[in-house]
Amino acid sequence: MNIIMALLIGLAVNLDNLLIGIQLGARHQQLRIWQNLIISGTTGLCAFASAYAACLISENFLVYTNLIGSAIMIGFGIFCLYQSVISEDETPAVALSPGFRDILILAVILSVNCIPPCFSAGVMKLSPWLTGFFSMLFSFFSLQISFALGHRLLQHRFFPALTPLSAILLILIVVGVIVGIGVNLGTKAAKNNAAYWNAHINCDGEALAELCPDSFWDYISDTYDLSEEDAVAAMNQYMQDYSDTLGGDLSYKMEQNGVTAGMGSSAQLDPVREDTDKFGLKVSTGVCIDATCTVTGADDSDSDDYSLWTVKIDGKWCSLSAMDDFDQLCGSDYAASAKYIAEFGDMVQTYWNAVVNADAATMSTLVPESWWELIDAEYGVSQSDAESYLTSMLEEMVSGSFGEDGTPELSVDVTGGTDVADEELSELNDGLETYGIAGDAAVDVSMTVKMNDESNDTYLTMTQIDGQWYVYDAMYSYATACYNASQSVG
Repeated sequence: MNIIMALLIGLAVNLDNLLIGIQLGARHQQLRIWQNLIISGTTGLCAFASAYAACLISENFLVYTNLIGSAIMIGFGIFCLYQSVISEDETPAVALSPGFRDILILAVILSVNCIPPCFSAGVMKLSPWLTGFFSMLFSFFSLQISFALGHRLLQHRFFPALTPLSAILLILIVVGVIVGIGVNLGTKAAKNNAAYWNAHINCDGEALAELCPDSFWDYISDTYDLSEEDAVAAMNQYMQDYSDTLGGDLSYKMEQNGVTAGMGSSAQLDPVREDTDKFGLKVSTGVCIDATCTVTGADDSDSDDYSLWTVKIDGKWCSLSAMDDFDQLCGSDYAASAKYIAEFGDMVQTYWNAVVNADAATMSTLVPESWWELIDAEYGVSQSDAESYLTSMLEEMVSGSFGEDGTPELSVDVTGGTDVADEELSELNDGLETYGIAGDAAVDVSMTVKMNDESNDTYLTMTQIDGQWYVYDAMYSYATACYNASQSVG
């Protein structure tokens, strides 16, 4: 956008040169290439100086810079349009064979036209280098081409319209860019912010992660030694805890208080770069919505003021707020359990669901297939019989703890984990090597299990066999049920 805007301004401010070049050519006046280079170089230098000066002085008026720049450019366009209507001949008087002094005077006269629009381009934070370059480029070619065609085009009907056309083009460029950029940034910001808050109220860490650029996860990995999956697991846990504090069933309402936007190296993006530089990211465009957001749950509500930045990084519109959320969370206590939630969370939940529902068939999914060879060899029991014995044992356990109240309400939160030492691993594997189910590694996963109103801190042991994780406690439960059944028969 920076390049396109600078190109269009360079074209617009030099349409007058096209008219003047045609008139000079029609009068058979001479214009050598070195003379044109002086004129275009002066124009480019003047355009650069105007834009650069505006960049220097506009830092004190950050809130108003885009409006000031747009107003100057539109006002200059209207002035040029008015002048084109009342003026009959704008061509400077130049000798038939102009010398250096004549060319320098012409260069200064033509370059003056660039000052107001290029100054406003600098105020709007367009690159002074690009503005100067395109102004110089179009100045050279417009004069060179129009001078050669002057005699042929002098009587053409479109010739008198070139000056007002340049003024109209200048106005349309500014209005079009303002409207186009405003609508585009507003739409992107609204969509991004809606996705951000919907992810939070729906406890959807994956949706929040989609609002971050892919390269952001390199920073998370290098800084916290966490993968994207680990961070998402931790975020899901945090979101659920936050939802529980408000009673669940969340909704949100956002009231906008203000807007800030910036492009390229503009100072409006300085607050953004404080974060993106830390993340190793480069932002090209950004828009900030200052808003008051209220999150309401079934029991309570929470309201606060936010500055929600939507930024463009590597061609993707992202949420800086989402990145900040992950950055803060990965440095908190939630991150301690993130790896274990991501790796074992589903297995843990499956185990406890099977326990409270006396569901031995589900428990079977947590043990290796070769486990049934051990059960048959040690207890003379088939898989179906083993599942029947375990179902009975679990039913007795649940009814003994909760009576006739039925299946208790279950909540399981993984809180961390510890690698099992080699000596303890050897004890766990005792007798399992024969059946090829000795674990290569094991982890004690700690958790808080809440059944109805009773909460207990406990752990499950996970064992890794041939690269696959299983629940050692599930294997032990089957062994216990089969042993009890064999003792009962005996």
